[in-house]
Amino acid sequence: MPRTGWHPADITAAVRKKGMTLTALALTNGLSESACRKALLTKYAKAEIVISHFIDVPLHELWPERWTADGSRIRRQRNSP
Repeated sequence: MPRTGWHPADITAAVRKKGMTLTALALTNGLSESACRKALLTKYAKAEIVISHFIDVPLHELWPERWTADGSRIRRQRNSP
């Protein structure tokens, strides 16, 4: 069974409910203006951590395919030739 995390729209809504936009959240934390938006669709550790801390939801709940419960990054194994 695939692990599913939060839908990107739900993450965006949670940030908005706390009075911030993804762009403002990124800029406030020294990231590029698109960093938090990019994190919704692709791996971007720094932005994922910023979002997680801001909405107070553990990384592994937001992106279980990217993070473990102990806060470790899940890295895809590459096949060796």
